[in-house]
Amino acid sequence: MLPRIIAGRVPSAIPILHRLACMLELHPNAWWLIESELDDGNSLEDALEMVVDLSRKIRGGR
Repeated sequence: MLPRIIAGRVPSAIPILHRLACMLELHPNAWWLIESELDDGNSLEDALEMVVDLSRKIRGGR
């Protein structure tokens, strides 16, 4: 069930992705970028890795 929720097939994906972004100390609205990566066919692991790397670059390598 969780992969279908995260893949956006169930309406409750946004709160889950929002919470995940907050847990990873990303911007709370980073969920839309994670969702976009999933929509492009990337795995959850790849999507999170890309978003975390992008966040680090924006923060100056922290």
